[in-house]
Amino acid sequence: MFIDKVKIKIASGRGGHGACSFRQEKFVAHGGPDGGDGGRGGSVWLEASEDLSTLLDFKYKSEYRADNGCRGSKKNQTGGKGEDLIIKVPPGTVVRDPNAQTTIGDLTQVGQKLLVAEGGRGGGGNTRFKSNKTKVPNFSEPGDSGVERELELELKMIADVGIIGFPNAGKSTLISKLSASKAKVADYAFTTIIPNLGVVRREDGDSFVMADIPGLIEGASEGQGLGHEFLRHIERTRLLVHMVDVWGLMASNMDEYQHKNFENPIHNFIQVNYELFNYSPKLAKRKQIVVLNKVEGYPDDELEKLVAEFKEHCGVILRNGMTSGSHQKQEDPDVANAPQDDNVFLGLFTVSAFTGDGLQELKRYIETQLDQIPHEEQEVIVDADPIATDHDDSNFRIVKQDQSDHSIKWLVHCGKLERHMKLVNLKDADSLYHLFRVTKGLGVIEAIKAKGAQEGDTLNIDGVDFEINEAVLI
Repeated sequence: MFIDKVKIKIASGRGGHGACSFRQEKFVAHGGPDGGDGGRGGSVWLEASEDLSTLLDFKYKSEYRADNGCRGSKKNQTGGKGEDLIIKVPPGTVVRDPNAQTTIGDLTQVGQKLLVAEGGRGGGGNTRFKSNKTKVPNFSEPGDSGVERELELELKMIADVGIIGFPNAGKSTLISKLSASKAKVADYAFTTIIPNLGVVRREDGDSFVMADIPGLIEGASEGQGLGHEFLRHIERTRLLVHMVDVWGLMASNMDEYQHKNFENPIHNFIQVNYELFNYSPKLAKRKQIVVLNKVEGYPDDELEKLVAEFKEHCGVILRNGMTSGSHQKQEDPDVANAPQDDNVFLGLFTVSAFTGDGLQELKRYIETQLDQIPHEEQEVIVDADPIATDHDDSNFRIVKQDQSDHSIKWLVHCGKLERHMKLVNLKDADSLYHLFRVTKGLGVIEAIKAKGAQEGDTLNIDGVDFEINEAVLI
């Protein structure tokens, strides 16, 4: 199964809480604070791995969470750090935040990593709060929350050569003959419903990668057929091989395909290029090698007319001299190295992918052209990603609740305050005062005053009621 677009949910680990403890040693009177800081939570990273070629793994698991940091302990010992979570993705994965509508990463190189959720900072132990005013701090700080978000992963295959064309043009046959790819081959349209990758070995021991893209049809750039789903996979290619069925769409099964029976295959050729242009004008300018396929059994005189028509339309020369009947070849040692111009179309070949005739000349020509076409980075504009490091949960919501004694209870919902409440010592004045300072610093006191809070009302934080007195409202 080929999966090339998924959504996942991730969460980094929250920071560990700081410890609140005091030295208790023999012969040491009134030992001071010695609570250690909490450990940092684990971060979430994406990493491009050569072991993956699709996003299939994310179909079965779509939620990922890193470890939390550990709580600090006495003797100023810092809590353990949460282990980072590294999620493997195939090279060519583009990472987006669907909620912010931003592109935050493009992982093209094996080993390339992207931070998508930073672990929360560990909270300070009570040692950190010792001062001239607070000799014995009986409170500590909670760890920061982790980052939770949804990501969209989209795979754009990384291949040197993309094979394009109408359905049943012979693309899968070509890639299966030139590489070790086991692409499905059959005598009906839309045999290929997912892209196939094949590694083609060169005589010098090097190799290049070809991608077989499902057949394009009219309207593909607007969402028709199957090919539109995979056009993005040829955006990173350096060269296109445009396969054309010389029989047009005249096979018996093609009546099922929108009843289009083009007698002249050049119509199909023009239509595919039109769809490329509609999808991306830049992609339409990618260099192409035009390959007329299925010439076996095609009348020689008709093939010569067809070749002449393509030569005139594309402004190229025939790079091999194969004829359909006798399969004779007129070798030209200089033809593969003929100079290029600014034309999109580099050359024209007549082949039979089924019998293999003409394929070696085509392969050598592809190699020659790849040697001359530089590796261009297909730039994906990446936006800044402040969400990955945003641990701020200080936003609050206030709910006014009328009581039976005509007083008002003000319910405060705030992630930061709720974290602090877990560490508050309700019997210690310093701890309560620290909570009050945090609450006031967030703007909660000013907010309830603006809504009409009065002395005698109640402030509720995380289920705990505090009476509002004059000192609070000052």
